[in-house]
Amino acid sequence: MDDTILLIEKLKDPKRAQPFGILSPEEQKCLKKAGKANLISYSRTGWHNTTGEELFKTDTYAIKPDYHPKPEYVNLEIEEFADGENTKWLGVWNTPEAFFLPHQFTHLHCLPSLPNFDGFYKSRAGLVEVDFQWVSRQMPGVVARFRK
Repeated sequence: MDDTILLIEKLKDPKRAQPFGILSPEEQKCLKKAGKANLISYSRTGWHNTTGEELFKTDTYAIKPDYHPKPEYVNLEIEEFADGENTKWLGVWNTPEAFFLPHQFTHLHCLPSLPNFDGFYKSRAGLVEVDFQWVSRQMPGVVARFRK
């Protein structure tokens, strides 16, 4: 299980909740990222929905049990690469954003087998998913989407 998911699950447990000010920087960041709408806070009368704009160091917070973080994505533009005069390949280039790619240029047919691959999308149409067989016909403007 991902470390972030484990941290979220830990912060959902009201029995383990502590004042915001004594939480680790990672735990504080996780609560802030979840957002006030997804937190409950403790007072003398019990647990309540969190109000206000900021998180106070002296207040105790927990993440609501039904909270699930929205996945973050990296969209990589499908490009054409000419290997010699007659051979053309479709794929994506390894960039700092795409550090997880196994090669400098990863071919299109290899992308679905990579970890965290989420699909091919036509980026000029507001990220509409397209089938693998249609990717070359949709060029340009198709991206391979990966979960971060």
